[in-house]
Amino acid sequence: MITQSAMFLLLLLTISIVAKNLSLLLAILILLLLRILGVEAKVFSFIQTKGINWGVTIITIAVLVPIARGAIGFRDLSEAFISLYA
Repeated sequence: MITQSAMFLLLLLTISIVAKNLSLLLAILILLLLRILGVEAKVFSFIQTKGINWGVTIITIAVLVPIARGAIGFRDLSEAFISLYA
């Protein structure tokens, strides 16, 4: 029998496919796979407590990549600070 939470995930899966939202699609597929494997009791609470920190870290890395590559330097940063737009 399909639970209410599984039905909700399947509805979101459908929406993610129609909207072509790869991030949401991947997240739902991972959660459904964890449910199918029967490890959700152990893994879900861990993901729930640590997931935000992981996400912030990944986003921070993505934002800092242009600096690490040298595409943004001190000159660009100083111009951004004195710009009215920034």
